[in-house]
Amino acid sequence: MDDFFTFSEEKLVVTLPENPTTGYRWLCQKDPEILSVYSVFFPPYPSATIVGAGGRRQFTFLPVKDGVETVTLFYRRTWDLGPAETKKLTVTVVSGKIQSVKY
Repeated sequence: MDDFFTFSEEKLVVTLPENPTTGYRWLCQKDPEILSVYSVFFPPYPSATIVGAGGRRQFTFLPVKDGVETVTLFYRRTWDLGPAETKKLTVTVVSGKIQSVKY
């Protein structure tokens, strides 16, 4: 899958390919202490004019307090027992700013 993340001191943005017409969707699990989920967005994608075409799910996280947090993203259908794919990011926040993100 074509996936990526970008970050600055103020925010972390994770963008992952998703095709909700198949029932699959990216879900996020994390400890709310270090980062907060600012937004979850499914912006229109150029192929969106084609019925059943996929797009990209975008998660934006903001630092809340200092520490290290693991953000786990699951690509799954709600009726399946487990995820089809899992992504983990380890985020370090120092002095209220994102210092590093490891994939």
